[in-house]
Amino acid sequence: MDLTTKALEGAFQVAYLRGQVTANNLANLDTPGFQGSFVPFRLTMDQLLGKSAPHLSGQRTNSRQMSRTGTGYADLVQKMPGIGRVDGNGVSLDQQATVLAENSLTEETLAAQLQNRYSQFHLVINGGGNLG
Repeated sequence: MDLTTKALEGAFQVAYLRGQVTANNLANLDTPGFQGSFVPFRLTMDQLLGKSAPHLSGQRTNSRQMSRTGTGYADLVQKMPGIGRVDGNGVSLDQQATVLAENSLTEETLAAQLQNRYSQFHLVINGGGNLG
């Protein structure tokens, strides 16, 4: 797999993870003491592309836990700083709505880039001729 396709695949996976984390934050919006999480997109992409390649194996804190396999994306989730609500909940509805909108735009852009990438492959395979 070439670097561009690898980057697009990783970006889609990070966007998916961001959506899951944001959904969890929203589901716990009224849970007293809940501290939300976030996935820093740029830092995560740098790590996935090897610019600061961390070891993403994870650690077991209890012998009954399953061992980690796969990409280790869950290790990229970070806790959000609290916003100081009286009930101790650190999730802001406005902030989460902004993250959802940003993530939606990111996914649309990635889909367009992926479509463009496969159009290029199609053009090369067909010898530069008619795409239709």
